Amino acid sequence: MVVLIRFSILAAAALFLPVAALAESNFWRARFDREYQASERRLEEFYGSMQIVEEQTGESVKRLYDCDRVLFKYQSNGDKKRTSRLDEDGNVLSATVAAPAQTFLVRREDARSQFRLQERNLLNYEEMMDMVRNSSQRLAFSPYTIFETRVSGILFSPTCQIGTVEKVGERLGSALVKVPFDVTFPKEGVRVEGWFTFLADLSWAVADYRYMVYRGEIDYSKVVRGFPVPAKVKIWREDADYIWRLSVAKEVILEPAPDSEFTLAAFGIPESAAPSPATSRRRFWFVVSANFVAAGGLLLFFWFRRRSKSTRSARGAVAA
Repeated sequence: MVVLIRFSILAAAALFLPVAALAESNFWRARFDREYQASERRLEEFYGSMQIVEEQTGESVKRLYDCDRVLFKYQSNGDKKRTSRLDEDGNVLSATVAAPAQTFLVRREDARSQFRLQERNLLNYEEMMDMVRNSSQRLAFSPYTIFETRVSGILFSPTCQIGTVEKVGERLGSALVKVPFDVTFPKEGVRVEGWFTFLADLSWAVADYRYMVYRGEIDYSKVVRGFPVPAKVKIWREDADYIWRLSVAKEVILEPAPDSEFTLAAFGIPESAAPSPATSRRRFWFVVSANFVAAGGLLLFFWFRRRSKSTRSARGAVAA
């Protein structure tokens, strides 16, 4: 009788455990579907009232800027964004400004030179925002974007399949929830697998991810009003033995920049100024440069995919 009772208990436990695991998975999936998109909008609003100076190092810095480290400053006031490259003394050398009223790019050789207006309204607001997110600043955008794309644009795409959503730990007092995905980009004919882990109780801010050959980790220094404040972003490639980009916060100000910081006057340029000649011809190269880093990752993926297909075809021919 005792043996029979023990057997019954074990059998019941064996049936209960898969059901419990499924129930937990369904709970986190339902919560993710219900909360994420609204949380992403709140994250964007929070990081839209912040100023960050960050230091970047890594292989991408060496290739893009031909130096070991660069300093960038991110400034925001709602839908107005500005990223500036700084010299070692904190002086602005160039700046990209995206505002609904106008977009522009200014540049100078050094701190003793005057700024020149390079481009003005050649990119619309959304195009310039893609450049701001992708080309330089990482700390203010990584909690809810990957390259220049919002995470929701991937995970809530009609062509995205989400795997088992589950809690994998805790961090900063929040549940750490992993969301695997398998997405197809019809235009490019490419299928990409990966995953994100989120701080579910901190507005679903991204903690780390895998996307194509890229891995990323975001560290946060503290939590303010339920939002995590970014301190470091590390991006590397699984097929390489170097760090692609390491961004470290040198200064974080939790308040929006003044409206005056998003005007030409902030750089000593009158509002009536015209950009350098031949800007229409340079528009093409400007757009290409803005998306070079993100496109490089996709092109690398396509190359590996084509090479893999060619190898399989060659092997099939030999076998035949």
